[in-house]
Amino acid sequence: NITPDLVVHEETHTRQQNNPEEWWQRYFKDSEFRFSQEAEAYHNQYVFLKNTIKNRDTLFKYLHQISSVLSGSLYGNCVSYSEALKKVKYG
Repeated sequence: NITPDLVVHEETHTRQQNNPEEWWQRYFKDSEFRFSQEAEAYHNQYVFLKNTIKNRDTLFKYLHQISSVLSGSLYGNCVSYSEALKKVKYG
């Protein structure tokens, strides 16, 4: 099952892809581009969660999880956790 916040994340990628073939090629070759695309998608996902979840502790857990993924090995450890957290939270 896909969660509603993940739908928002993936819809962001759909909007980003004017030309999907070119987008995917650039996504895999250019780590800065990949980070910018993921940062936008994770930010939109977080905004959705922020508007949905009212418990601050639960929201922070999601923010921490998302920021950890964005700064982690999945995306080549391309930014620090604190930079990822800022991008996710503030865009």
